[in-house]
Amino acid sequence: MNRVDIFKMAFKNLFRRKLRTFLTTLGIIIGTISIVVTISLGMAMKKSFEDQMKNMGSMNIITVNPGYDQRKMVMARRNDEEPTITQEQLEKIIKVKGVDAVTPIREERIKLVSGKYIASVQVKAVWPEFVKELGANVEKGRLLQKGDTSSMVLGSDIPYQFRDKNAKEDKMANQYRMMDREGKRPDPKVDVMKDKISLTFDMDYGVKRRNVNGSSKPKKKKVRPQDITCVGLLKQGNWQTRRAVYISMDYLEKIKGSYLRKVETSEERKERLKKERKGKGYQEVLVKVSDVKKIKGITEEIRGLGCDAWSDMQWIEQAEKEMNVIQMILGGIGAISLLVAAIGITNTMVMAIYERRKEIGVMKVIGSSIGDIKKLFLIESSLIGLLGGIFGSTASILLSKLINHIGRTTVLKNAPPEQMLSYIPLWLMGAALGFTALIGLLSGYLPARKAMKLSALEAIKTE
Repeated sequence: MNRVDIFKMAFKNLFRRKLRTFLTTLGIIIGTISIVVTISLGMAMKKSFEDQMKNMGSMNIITVNPGYDQRKMVMARRNDEEPTITQEQLEKIIKVKGVDAVTPIREERIKLVSGKYIASVQVKAVWPEFVKELGANVEKGRLLQKGDTSSMVLGSDIPYQFRDKNAKEDKMANQYRMMDREGKRPDPKVDVMKDKISLTFDMDYGVKRRNVNGSSKPKKKKVRPQDITCVGLLKQGNWQTRRAVYISMDYLEKIKGSYLRKVETSEERKERLKKERKGKGYQEVLVKVSDVKKIKGITEEIRGLGCDAWSDMQWIEQAEKEMNVIQMILGGIGAISLLVAAIGITNTMVMAIYERRKEIGVMKVIGSSIGDIKKLFLIESSLIGLLGGIFGSTASILLSKLINHIGRTTVLKNAPPEQMLSYIPLWLMGAALGFTALIGLLSGYLPARKAMKLSALEAIKTE
């Protein structure tokens, strides 16, 4: 018998007992739906987590902080200093194999001033050319460039932090938290790309202080704010860039030094110069690594330099392990239904052997090989599995869409459009079809062997 004849006979035998074939296939369909939909719930959780991680920060950035060992902490407290990353450590980090780009970071709390509006923000002083390595994209303008001086790039939330300096404290609410009835933010009070903006290190700027007699009294010497130009506004992105103000490291040192010389006393100046003579120190260093597979090794090497280093990849790997365990549990629950369906296929094929003893005997008498009989039963069982997989996968897609539709109108009402409760990738559909066909094949193996061993004369005599 050729293969075409075997396939024709297999289809004919399946549809000879339509109800039995339907019920057996229905078991595979239910099992396929169970395993695909349960896995899709875990896949949706994992995809949602990965999307959140992409918005939180760049996966190939290592954040380096000073090493906070016990001895350094004690020494820092004695000298009234903050532990920092030294210039020597920075140079060693730059030379680590696999590192593509590095920038030290100095953070300062400043105030931005635009007319009657002020905003208290955290400024990050960096090497200008590194900003693009953070994966930041501008909505307006451009990123910092080498040679920029009195320029800054603002995070997407900064324009909404400006408030009227004359407003009462109890009426001052950050605008980035204010939403209209449609859930949208109103236009900011300051157009950072057009309006004149200046900065000051005086955190009491725009705040009226009163002494016990009720008269206004400035806390520090008044220093005119420095004019600065916003050259770029970042798109809504990760948490690292959303509320940050980026300026050049050299520019920060210049304007801060100028400010301190005007407001500090002689004793304060001596103390500052004494600390500066000990060498530069940085609060943080960002390291970019193109190959994420090398992040773990590079992180360990940086820690060996006496620094504390970490990256999002470290706890993302741990979270993914936990997600995989959840998926295995959900898949196991669905696999139980598929196992029951596989037992149903085996039972159906065994019953078919008893019902078709005469047919098997005649096939052997007219010259059909044992291999052809084995193929016939294996093809029949595989077709049951494959048909169940096709219909089950189709039903799974429809059920997944229904789950997402219900979720979009209930629990995910205010969630981003890409977030979903059920996610079925193409490879999962292919795996489901292949797995159900394999289940059918394995389920039909024992009945096929039984059919092979059946004696032709005994079968015909019995009938």
